[in-house]
Order: sequence, then C-alpha cells, then structure tokens
Amino acid sequence: MTGLVSTLALAISTAAILYLRATDAKRRRAFKLEPVMRRWPRLAKTLLWLPGITLIALGNTAGVLIWLGGITVVGWGVAAITPATVDIAKMRLDAWRDRSVAKLAELEGPKQRVLAALSGLWAMRAKLPSLPLPASDATASGDLVDRVAALEARIAELEATLAEKTLAEKERGDIPAHQLGELPEPPSLVVAGGRS
Repeated sequence: MTGLVSTLALAISTAAILYLRATDAKRRRAFKLEPVMRRWPRLAKTLLWLPGITLIALGNTAGVLIWLGGITVVGWGVAAITPATVDIAKMRLDAWRDRSVAKLAELEGPKQRVLAALSGLWAMRAKLPSLPLPASDATASGDLVDRVAALEARIAELEATLAEKTLAEKERGDIPAHQLGELPEPPSLVVAGGRS
C-alpha cells in the first residue's frame, strides 16, 4: 500500500514539476523559447508539495521517504531534459506509432476496434499544445560549444596564474610547511626526573 500511495504522490508532484519547468521564464530564455504566461504557478507549487505534506499527515514515514527520494530524482531528470531532446523523443515516438499503426492495420475484427480507439487517443494527444522549439538547434548548440570553449580557456588561464603565484610564494617562504606537505619534527617529551 505504501508503494502505491507513494507512486501516486510522486505522479502528482511530477506533473507539477513538468508544468513549472515548461513555464519557467529563465529556462525558456536560456533555450531561446517564446515566453509563456504562467496561469497557475501557485497551484503548481501547491501540488508539488501537497502529496508530501499529506503523507506526513497520514504518518506514512516510509511513503514520505520514498516520495522525497523519487521527487529528487525526477527533479534532476526533468531539469536535464532539453527541448531538443524532447523533439527527438517526439520524432522517435511518431515513427514507432506509424510502424505500430501499419502493423495493426493488417488486423481484423475486435482488434480493429482497439486500433480505432488507440488512433483516437493519439489524435487527442496531437491536439495538446506543445512548447515551441528554438529556430535552430544547430545555432543553439554552436553557441554552447563556443561558451564551453571560452570557459575552458579561462579555467586554464586561472590555473596557470594560481600555479605561478604558488611557486612564487613557495620560493619566498610565505607558505607554511604544513601546507606544503612537509611536517616539522614533533617536540620531544621530557618526563619528570629527566627521562624521556
């Protein structure tokens, strides 16, 4: 029962995360997407946390831990998905659907009715609004490559500067011995009576 309740709670929170990701202004600017009006941000944030609060109120400790772990993984996964990845997944899903429909079209009788029902569901999915993709993924990825190259060059420059500074401090003796990995001799213990 705990697994079922946690899965339901996770599904509700995942839907809220997906909505917040799709309408996040900063993310949309980063991927050069059109801005969208956020109609229900408070409702989405409430739906994000309400399942966890409900699990706590019910005293379902195991469910809360499952939900917390799941929502963490889902949040990272959702954040890692780019619009280009979604576009590729949609193309693959459409190709799979076309192959499946072609195979199912050869069937007759009750199976044909199942095919009609599935086609109707797929048509309804196609009518759902989708997020516009950037005009050119190649341009966006080219910008990203340039930015990464510039950052790598800056890191190399900073590392070289740090190495020069450390070497100069070491030559001047400004760095304490314990930071260089050289340990001083421990003091000898003198015990009362002159024995050590």
